[in-house]
Amino acid sequence: MQEISQNIKNLKILYVEDDPEVRQRLENLLKKISDFVEVAQDGEEAFLKIQENFENETPYELIITDLNMPKLNGIDMVKKVKLLDDDIPIILTTADNEKETFLESIELGVSAYIVKPINVAKLFENIKKIAQKIYYKNQFYKKQKELETYTNIIESVAVISKTDLNGIITYVDDAFCEVSGYTKEELIGQNHNIVRHPENPKEVYKNLWDTIQSGQNWEGKVRNIDKQGNPWYAKSTIFPIFDDKNENIIEYIAIRFIITDEYEEKRELASRLIKNTVTHKSTVKDNETLKNQLISQNEIITSLKEKIEKISIQKQKLLSQLNEYEDNIIYKSGDKMEILKKKSEEIALKNKIIEKQKN
Repeated sequence: MQEISQNIKNLKILYVEDDPEVRQRLENLLKKISDFVEVAQDGEEAFLKIQENFENETPYELIITDLNMPKLNGIDMVKKVKLLDDDIPIILTTADNEKETFLESIELGVSAYIVKPINVAKLFENIKKIAQKIYYKNQFYKKQKELETYTNIIESVAVISKTDLNGIITYVDDAFCEVSGYTKEELIGQNHNIVRHPENPKEVYKNLWDTIQSGQNWEGKVRNIDKQGNPWYAKSTIFPIFDDKNENIIEYIAIRFIITDEYEEKRELASRLIKNTVTHKSTVKDNETLKNQLISQNEIITSLKEKIEKISIQKQKLLSQLNEYEDNIIYKSGDKMEILKKKSEEIALKNKIIEKQKN
């Protein structure tokens, strides 16, 4: 992907190596794939650079470090770095093939463990995977931020509530409390039928639940009742929210737009809600103006709702891709342990043969 290739080009890398020849050679190779490569000759110098960049809010996006170095070795440096930023990807290079070192690096969350002499192709492949992860993570956060923006806009013009799978209220916004007459403390934990009008046909609710439980959105005009027993009317959209894998429904969100302009007894409430949600501050002078404003806001809600659904799908897709690349970042510890185990057995066997020859 062109975006990921560009992401590698912009990747801010710190390479730490005490051997000047090895450091110079790999630095030159790294600069062929990234425009932002810096080097350090030991762990102490590296950590000072990392700390300075972190405090200046220009952190490194990848650290490639040797294990055995003077002043501060690779493992100790990684421990200090993780206290600053636990998410920063780190590739550990070492001539030490000890099992304990490998296991410790895994526990510290090292992204990859490469035994010297460094296989450059393998190193670049790991850098590519890390760049892919960073790209998808950034896209995920971008969509999440966009989703939050649209959600905030909707919350400013609509009445919103959330329930669990059994219809128990888990969230209400301030507008819901205002129109229903209940406080949040009185609503959270209650069944949503607390605001259900007793004269509504049962068929409406059966159709509603059949629709949302099948994973589809439900839309319709609903008559509700407030704490004092007065009716209030809303055009409602209820849609299911799925888990990260987009397989199971985890909750339901209802977005309502007050349509009390159709009912004489609630015009005053509709006017108050509109004044709180529209961007201008002009007074609603007659029923025709009110109706036009309600239609306009209804169109906004419909548009925002469609964007939220699209962004939610993109967000779930990106999260799935992110998890997939997360699994590929670090070598399979089981395979590595098996190799180390076999090498250990071979060494033990050779030692036995040597001992017998001595005797």
